[in-house]
Amino acid sequence: MSRDLTLLIVDKDVNTSFTMLDCQTNCYDLFEDLEKELNKETLKSIDFVHSLVTGEKTGRGLIPEGFSCYKARIPDGSYKGESCFGEVDTDSLGTPLRYLTVSILLEYKKHPGVLRNKTHLAAWDYLEQLDRDTKVVLFWS
Repeated sequence: MSRDLTLLIVDKDVNTSFTMLDCQTNCYDLFEDLEKELNKETLKSIDFVHSLVTGEKTGRGLIPEGFSCYKARIPDGSYKGESCFGEVDTDSLGTPLRYLTVSILLEYKKHPGVLRNKTHLAAWDYLEQLDRDTKVVLFWS
């Protein structure tokens, strides 16, 4: 099964993304490493208390309900299934939407899956221009 990844840049002021960065299909090594990053334990018990006290974030998590982007689908009618702007809570595989911050994604700039692909290099160059705490949804399809 082929996999695609789209990076959705989350606007800081609203729970919305107007920017989509497409990654090449089937870049398995990069995709697997990013999936592992998403699945890392976000907080250990002592870190949880520290996080509550200081407000520090782990750089990964679930996107809150009401997230909107151009990956929504028209539910019915003659355009059923077509892409549109709207609320989305899962990716095309049915997985709840999760994010990594730009600072975490930039750790992968030298990853072979980024370096060998011009589209990925351009996406990571774009990420370098953003604030490090910007959330980026990893939308799998």
